[in-house]
This record gives sequence, C-alpha cells and structure tokens, in this order.
Amino acid sequence: MAPQSIILIADRNPRIREFIQRELKAQSHQVIMVENAEQLGELMERAGRVDVLVIDPDMPGLNGATHLNRVLLRRPTLPVIFHCLASDYCTLATPEREVVFVEKSGQSVDALKQQIWFLLMRRQSPDQGAVV
Repeated sequence: MAPQSIILIADRNPRIREFIQRELKAQSHQVIMVENAEQLGELMERAGRVDVLVIDPDMPGLNGATHLNRVLLRRPTLPVIFHCLASDYCTLATPEREVVFVEKSGQSVDALKQQIWFLLMRRQSPDQGAVV
C-alpha cells in the first residue's frame, strides 16, 4: 500500500473522527477531517489529492442523497466508504466511482481499515491505474 495515502473522514461526531484518525495514522495514512457539509464541499472543491472518502451522510448540512451526490460530483472518481446505519447511499455508485458500505458500530474500524486497504490496492493495480 502506498504510504501516506490521504483519507478524508466526514462525520459529525468528533469522537468517531478522532478514533478513526488515530487508527488510520497508525497505518501511515494522512487523515483530513470535516464535521459538516459546508466543510466537505469546500474541501472537495479545492485542488489536492484525496484517495478515499469515509463519510457518514447523516451530517449537518447534507440534505439527502441529491445534495450528497452534488458534493461527490466534484470528484467523480473518488472512492467512497459510507460509514452509517443504512445502506441507502450505496445507490450513488457510478461506473467511475467505487462505493462501499460499512455499517457503523463499535467494532467497525477494522472493517473500515480493510475496505480502505482494498480500495487503495485496486487503485494501484496496473489495470486500475495509479493512485491520483
């Protein structure tokens, strides 16, 4: 896996963001955190590399799948892991974007780390291209 992969964590709960950040930093990832839709939208518009987005779509300012889809369209190839209680958002998958669902629970961090690793490996494989 590429060292210093950049993972964006978007969750309203600061304890969850910080816990996931600690776990991912221990695996040599760089982590960026946002707590609401406004911050997410600003970050998605800025130039700069993000390798995987981990998001709980139940965050302030995200008003349903339509609004979330508009935010995600700013980076149409960014892999997304929905870390939430319902898998309704998996319908936002497109041919260019990989979408994964991890049910939020007290034990979900291991599943998150596994899915992040999987998505990064797929992006690095010769037939998928390099991480951008």
